[in-house]
Amino acid sequence: MVKLLDRVKQSVSGTASSTTLGAAATGFRTFNTAGAATNDVCRYAIEDDNGAFEIGTIVINSATTGTRTVQISSNSNNALTLTGNAVIFATAAAADIGPVVHADVTSLLAQTGMVAGDTALIEANKNLMMYTSSGWWLVGTLTNATPSAISGAAATYSLSTSGTASVVTLSATDPEGMTLSYSYAVTSGSLGSTATVAQNNNVFTITPSTSSSAAGSFSLTFSASDGNTASSAVSEFTLAFVPPTISISEAGTVNQQQFGESVASSDTHFAVGAPRGIVGATSAAQNAGNIYLRTIDGTAVTGFNPLLPLDQTNAYFGQSIALSGTHLAVGAGNIGQVKLYSLTSTTPILSLSEGAYFGDKVDLSPAGNYLAVSNFNYNSNTGRVYIYSAKTFTDSGGTSRTQGDLIHTFTGSSGSRFGWSISTSDTQLLIGARTDGSYGKAYLYNLSDGSQVTAGVWPLAGVSPASNFGGKVALSDNYASISDSRSGGALTIVRLSDNSQLRQHTATGTQTAIIGNYVYGGDSGYDSTGLTNNGRLRAFNLTDGVEYTLTNHWPSVGTQTNDNLGFSLSGRGGTLTAGANRHVPSGASLSNSGKVQVYK
Repeated sequence: MVKLLDRVKQSVSGTASSTTLGAAATGFRTFNTAGAATNDVCRYAIEDDNGAFEIGTIVINSATTGTRTVQISSNSNNALTLTGNAVIFATAAAADIGPVVHADVTSLLAQTGMVAGDTALIEANKNLMMYTSSGWWLVGTLTNATPSAISGAAATYSLSTSGTASVVTLSATDPEGMTLSYSYAVTSGSLGSTATVAQNNNVFTITPSTSSSAAGSFSLTFSASDGNTASSAVSEFTLAFVPPTISISEAGTVNQQQFGESVASSDTHFAVGAPRGIVGATSAAQNAGNIYLRTIDGTAVTGFNPLLPLDQTNAYFGQSIALSGTHLAVGAGNIGQVKLYSLTSTTPILSLSEGAYFGDKVDLSPAGNYLAVSNFNYNSNTGRVYIYSAKTFTDSGGTSRTQGDLIHTFTGSSGSRFGWSISTSDTQLLIGARTDGSYGKAYLYNLSDGSQVTAGVWPLAGVSPASNFGGKVALSDNYASISDSRSGGALTIVRLSDNSQLRQHTATGTQTAIIGNYVYGGDSGYDSTGLTNNGRLRAFNLTDGVEYTLTNHWPSVGTQTNDNLGFSLSGRGGTLTAGANRHVPSGASLSNSGKVQVYK
């Protein structure tokens, strides 16, 4: 390493190999009087006439002589031919002040003019190097330890339905003593109208909505960063109003209509399928199928009271239905057709057909971007699920989608009945394949890129004594529920934040739905005291698994023998809708006219 000296400036003459050091300039010292000893290596700069300059190192041979090594000069980096006006002074180069920074080893090896003791930093591997007489040697590798684990963030929070804020105060430390900055990101679900987040340094205030329509779940990933590395913690927040009670009960008015054989819910509407309905059909068109669309307060939507999608015998339109905030999808698997409507027009936006059983199940993502259609019978019960653009949008990967585009197809294994059931969130698709393997399976896919989720329990296979595992599935932003048809039915719950199986609920029936922090099971074959097949709905808290009970309300049971309450079930946007497809209104001379109950 060169020797740095203060206030050295003197005349200089001679050649690089034989340099004569003259008198000091007024007010300055010579190298010798400033402390340079024989064989010391000092950094110098020379200035001469006409702007000529030279920078390098000089080895002190005596008080008045030295040998120069030139690094930079105005003479093409060669030694100057000195005039009688040349002066030499002690200086410092960038390499003397601190390590020279190189992008990589190649850049380091290209450096010239080093002397023993020079240092350099290689950015690519953070190695600090020192130059010796035999080359570059490693001093050490720079490290920056990750801040400590964050404390103060619980794994789960149940938000108050009264609007009282939950305050999360985080704490972490940095091993190097640096000041930490805190941040958060929504990494599962969406805040939407469910809650707001305010941040003041390491204090986060999560204020929930007081509206039951804003029920939902989301996850926040909190981070503590020192500017280079960060530690993180994930918390799941759920705004779950207790399971609602019946707000609307509407019975079918047509004999054998089976009003409620399929149902769908959204924030603003509910829909009812009556695939055996013939209202508006010609006398010959039996089982053409009717669709009923209501606002959330039960008001019939013009043109949908009911809608007859197709005047054709055994079309069974309404065998499957789905709602988003903007669209209604209707499937007729018997003839292999699907129609997509806006909520204000009876003219289809899309009409799709892919052969028999196409449309046996349909679903729409909550935001209305994706339309999922299944055909469990594709290729001799192999099964296939189709994903279409329900509207024009740009997906999370930045790809523009045009309404009606076929985005993905997913195909099962031979004989699996892949697509027997389907359910979507805004980002993922859950598929049930009830005859896949010995007991059935459930598969999870990402809607944006079509990739299959294989982390954790996925794909999830049913195990004995389950049968027809995947017969019905339900998906929210944070949980998945998969039914099987063992005695009384059972639900398997998966937490999506870590793709782990949480628990199973038995005697729940084979229908399932998720709203906020509750999972629901529908058992149309349940027998109450004195009744047969009246049906029952049960509700379980997803956080702790405890069943919700409320006298005269929960569990919710059918009121008549053969009501079949829970034959169909849909939950979205804080609204639960259940079908009792064989209900008969009291005193009516009808059979199997059906009924729908809306819980809000």
